[in-house]
Amino acid sequence: MEENSGYCRNKDDDKVETALEYVSHVSKSSCSGGTKNVLYLNFDHSLWNFHIEPAIRTANLMTEYLVHGNGSLDFLTDEYFFMLVRNNVQGDSLIFGAGIALEPGVYR
Repeated sequence: MEENSGYCRNKDDDKVETALEYVSHVSKSSCSGGTKNVLYLNFDHSLWNFHIEPAIRTANLMTEYLVHGNGSLDFLTDEYFFMLVRNNVQGDSLIFGAGIALEPGVYR
């Protein structure tokens, strides 16, 4: 890491800065025909695998419930949904919010 302007920078900071400059440039351009600019990024999503597991488990559980309930989750309670979301947040100190989004008509 190198010292720069009072904080430590690492080599990934330059990649982030490049990405943000690209987004800024694209957002100032008109959408007709595109900008012809390409931003090549290698995003290592493996760092997120641990944190997305609660969402995947909850989605899989909801899928099973939808099959069991013939496309409806009306047999579940509001308290049950709250418990699922609360457990997702409490299971990982880096997760600070969670929710369950449902299509209209699936739950009351």
